[in-house]
Amino acid sequence: MSLVLMQKRAPFQTSPASPSANLLAVANGVAKAADNGGLAATSSDDMFGTNTTDVTAKKVHLVERLAKSLGVEQEDYDSDAAFYKALKVEIAKLKRDPEGLNKIAAIEKDLGLTELGISLDMFMNAILDPSGDDAKRVDAALGKAAKDLAHGTAIEMDEIGIYRPAR
Repeated sequence: MSLVLMQKRAPFQTSPASPSANLLAVANGVAKAADNGGLAATSSDDMFGTNTTDVTAKKVHLVERLAKSLGVEQEDYDSDAAFYKALKVEIAKLKRDPEGLNKIAAIEKDLGLTELGISLDMFMNAILDPSGDDAKRVDAALGKAAKDLAHGTAIEMDEIGIYRPAR
């Protein structure tokens, strides 16, 4: 194994047109990574440490929690797109229910969307159209929350074990 590590290798080179051309600059905190909500890396720990918060991972976690609250099982669907559409259908059903708006507000609060200034509709639009305006707003809100937590904003654990900014 140590022989593999000691082998000389050709230096890693990329062409200027390559999407990974600025990887070294991003890793060193000189440039911004495109998929981290526009946040600049301040150290290698921010990029590669175990305590980083990935915006995409947060969205996936929120989708899982939303599905659980709506009673939708991802295994019941052949594709992610079908699963997301089923979530949207369940939300539409809630809107038609006389108590639905209260239930939606409770889901938004439980998921932490209310604290982020994001509605459930905006979140679902971001999931269904990852390059749309709502997706940019959701990414920015999640990125800001992650940045606030990383820079020492007081946090607290709620009753179900989720860490949130202290109020």
